[in-house]
Amino acid sequence: MAAGLASIPKKPLSCYGNERLIDNRFTMKSVYLMKYVSYACASVVILASSCGSKTKDLGVPSPKKDIPVAPNPSMELGKVSILGDSYSTFANHITPGNESWYPHWDHKNDVVRVEQTWWHQLLQEHNGKLEINNSYSGATVCNTGYGGTNSSGSSFITRMTKLGNPNTIIIMGGTNDAWANSPIGSYKYKGWTADDKRSFRPAFAYMIAYLVNTYPHAKIINVVNDGLKAEITGSQAEICAHYKITNIQLKDIDKQEGHPSIAGMSSIKNQLAKAIF
Repeated sequence: MAAGLASIPKKPLSCYGNERLIDNRFTMKSVYLMKYVSYACASVVILASSCGSKTKDLGVPSPKKDIPVAPNPSMELGKVSILGDSYSTFANHITPGNESWYPHWDHKNDVVRVEQTWWHQLLQEHNGKLEINNSYSGATVCNTGYGGTNSSGSSFITRMTKLGNPNTIIIMGGTNDAWANSPIGSYKYKGWTADDKRSFRPAFAYMIAYLVNTYPHAKIINVVNDGLKAEITGSQAEICAHYKITNIQLKDIDKQEGHPSIAGMSSIKNQLAKAIF
């Protein structure tokens, strides 16, 4: 026998027998454990398959295929389109061909830069990007303008079809309907006729219905000027509640020549930001 092997002590035979017994028991336990795990896994697969079929039968959507993608609920405005009147205009920053009030020619209103407008401030402070500013000075919501004239060339319900592809739509109208004494009309939520569109209430409802149906994933916000007659402000609140969209009633807006001053623009921005965010 080699010298190296002679130094290894011999174990009693009983020790080797015990090791074999322990190994055999360990092996059997491992086999049983593996079988148990296999059966358990198979049961989980069968149960999952069964639940999947029952889920489908109950009409619960599949996580990957059937759940619609929800709009991003972030605090950002995204792409913003504005449908407004003179309060939202500024030369060279509105739809080409629309009439602008700002900056005013007689310099009696201190808003002289686009950065001073309510909408520019709001977009800058809340990560918004202007999609389209379709605002028109002197425009009524309905098709009846000053002196009872046909205002369909500039009305909100004419321009509402040209807002691009926004994430947020801000409407600010009704001021000229109030000042022009346009007919108020009745609340009507379907079947609008040409005659209906000459009055404020049905025209406003027609506009909101169009925007809600055309832009189902956009956030739609209606803004109401202060100092208007109750028929105009109350009608907007009623119709917005019917269509479940945000309605913001402005308060204490500083004005020069009936239009927001720098201070008034800042106040509009602050009131909108407080209500929206």
